[in-house]
Parts: sequence; C-alpha cells; structure tokens
Amino acid sequence: MSLAARNDATRVGPLPAPGQAAWIEGIPAGPLEVCVEQVDAAIVRTDLPRVGGVVIPVRARTSLELHYTAASVPCVARARAVATPAGRPDGLWLVVDSVERMQRREAVRVPLAVMAHVRCDDPCVDEVAATEDISSTGVLLRTTKPIDARGVPMSLTIHLGDGEDDFACLAEVARVLRSPHGGTRPWQVGMCFSGLERVDEERVTRLVFERQRELRKRATGRE
Repeated sequence: MSLAARNDATRVGPLPAPGQAAWIEGIPAGPLEVCVEQVDAAIVRTDLPRVGGVVIPVRARTSLELHYTAASVPCVARARAVATPAGRPDGLWLVVDSVERMQRREAVRVPLAVMAHVRCDDPCVDEVAATEDISSTGVLLRTTKPIDARGVPMSLTIHLGDGEDDFACLAEVARVLRSPHGGTRPWQVGMCFSGLERVDEERVTRLVFERQRELRKRATGRE
C-alpha cells in the first residue's frame, strides 16, 4: 500500500504532536528518543534516531513501537518504517497501524529494587522505603508502616544508585495494602507521580524502557 493510499485512511488513534518527544522501541540500539517532526493522518515522521550523534539506520518494513503521551495518557503506536518518499525531508518515516491508549493503572510496570525516601510535613511522614516496581506514572513501595494520606502531595526521592542521579518528584498515595508476605516492610504503598516536568517525564519513561529491555535480554540469555 502506498503512502498516499494509507494517508487517506481514517486516523488510527491519538498520535503525537509535532515537536513532541517520543521513544522508538524495536531496534537493537533502542529504546531511543526521537523528536516528532510531522504528523499527517496515520503517517508520522521523526528525526533520525542517533546514539552519540551517530545515525542508527532503520530498514524499511521494520516493525517498531512509538511510545509517547497524548493528553497525559501513555500511548503506544505500532508502526512500520518506510523509505523516505521522493522529494520529502529526511527522517524516520512511519506508517502507524494501531494505537493503544494505556490507562494510568495499566501503564507498564517493571521490577525495580532500590531505596526511596518519602517526606511530608502535614501529615508528618518521613519514611525510608524499598521500591518494588515502577512505571511511567508511579511507583510501588514497601514500607515499615502504612502511609495512608491520599490526595496529599508528598516529596518522593528514589535513589537509583550505580552513579545515577536521584529521581526526585512529588507523588500522591493511590493505594495502601498489607503484603501477605510480611517481612520487615509489610506494607505496599502505591504512589502516583504528580506535576512532573517534561524532563522528569522523559527520564522516568526512559528508565522504564531501559529496564524492560534489560529484563528481555536476561530472559532470552542475550546479556
């Protein structure tokens, strides 16, 4: 099917806006951040993906996923790379086949075991916790006591370790459960990130994608 024919099709779903950051998943060097430069019906053009300034080639017909947010909702566009049409600007040209809107509670979560610190003045909270998993929209903590103060912005610092800068943001308690496994931190506290700056959204999304990629490599023995 030609680009022109596909371009006449009904839009497949909410697509990213020109100028918006997105992440390409499905190439060996990925996930890689790109900038959306053109959106026309079901066709998206981004700048060329690069690592250290070096362009990463993507063959035509390669199946890819484009991750981004639309109206603050995480979305995944499943697409195919196509050759740059004659007379059109260089870039990564994609024909989008489908778009999945992921509700906040459905955002992909990946295991992450590091330390975190939750603080709040009113109510008084000063809790050192262990993270259990993380997504682009929130984190699940293991704590020594419940933090049951919903709707209150709290200071959350996640200590990523391995030379990484701490990830600091505001977060709100979404759910509190007592873990059936007990242990020294018997409480599970789900927190949603709130008021993230764009740079922080990009960082946590990149963290989740990189963690997914690492786990897939381990599962397939390709470490």
